[in-house]
Amino acid sequence: MSRLPTQVEYAERSAGEITAPGAAHSIAPAGYAVDPAQLDLHHKAVALSEAQNIDYDQALTRLASQAGGAR
Repeated sequence: MSRLPTQVEYAERSAGEITAPGAAHSIAPAGYAVDPAQLDLHHKAVALSEAQNIDYDQALTRLASQAGGAR
């Protein structure tokens, strides 16, 4: 069996970290689009959750309340 080619690879794969707001197109598969406003909200929520040591959903809730809306 060791001479057979690999059929299934169990290694984890990632597209990498997105750092620039204009890089949104590079994470979406061909034929799909990423809403830049939602990606910006995601980046703000990640930054807030790390800075305040809170959950991601709590960060989204705080950002929504600051913007005058509810999510």
